[in-house]
Amino acid sequence: MPDGSPDDRMFELWGRERLIRENTKSRWDYCWIADWLISSHLYAIKPIDDEHSAVYIDHVCDRETLPEFLAASVYEFAEMLLMDPPSVGVVL
Repeated sequence: MPDGSPDDRMFELWGRERLIRENTKSRWDYCWIADWLISSHLYAIKPIDDEHSAVYIDHVCDRETLPEFLAASVYEFAEMLLMDPPSVGVVL
């Protein structure tokens, strides 16, 4: 899938250019990696330690509310996304 093109569920895992653009302007200490429904929800990873990163979701309702914890690892997030998309906010 080319950069800037969401899948059939409107989920888009960002390419390098968008990763740089979105994370340059971010106020939070997260690495934003994807969105759903043209930025209705944003997804980010945040390092927990040297070997692990958790995944967070930002519902983009305001810029004062911190992103919400979603998964303890990128693997867990990917599994949730593939097996149960609504559990990560992706509605079919």
